[in-house]
Amino acid sequence: MAPIPDAAAAFERAAASQGWMTRRIQLSDSFARLVVEAEARDFTDVQDLAEVVTKDELIRLAQAQDDGFDLRAFADMIGTVSRFTDDDLCLSRPDADRLRRFFHAWRQEISDG
Repeated sequence: MAPIPDAAAAFERAAASQGWMTRRIQLSDSFARLVVEAEARDFTDVQDLAEVVTKDELIRLAQAQDDGFDLRAFADMIGTVSRFTDDDLCLSRPDADRLRRFFHAWRQEISDG
């Protein structure tokens, strides 16, 4: 059996030979950084992740990776997204507004839940 990195590379080569697009997602790094640092790039990375994995699944994976994961603290962190300008986020105005709405809605879902 091939090691996971070798298998991933083989899959990407096979997909490319078929004309398929692939994108690697590093859940642990992106999500962990959002929880701890909450920098602009972390918000954009996690929004990209949420296009592939549900928000509930992201939360479950975070909890599985970190026994001390605190959902309320996470909600507080994602509530800070408004402090970033569009330029900080490296997004156009419509995309930055969409990102802010996404995280504000997610924070509300957590707070209401």
